[in-house]
Amino acid sequence: MSWGPAASRASAPVSRTIDAHRHLWDLEANRYPWLTGPPVEAHVGPYERIRRNYLVEDYLRDIRNQRVVRSVQIPPTPAPDQFDPVPVEARRETERAR
Repeated sequence: MSWGPAASRASAPVSRTIDAHRHLWDLEANRYPWLTGPPVEAHVGPYERIRRNYLVEDYLRDIRNQRVVRSVQIPPTPAPDQFDPVPVEARRETERAR
């Protein structure tokens, strides 16, 4: 039987991660003024490095050395004229009731 760090690494369970909050955005498909317009003062600090497309391929590259087994996509905030707070199904139900 082995003792020491090598033995504990060999028997340690493999950790897996669920990324509970990720954003993807395509600046050609949707308008995000905070990403494409003049920079705004943000509570997160400077964000110049994310003012570009961030697609699935980018995300997969960024997590390649992690053990992410699941992730949850959180839609980024679009331009106000693209934001529809009423879900499509709810709008259809309302239109049918008229």
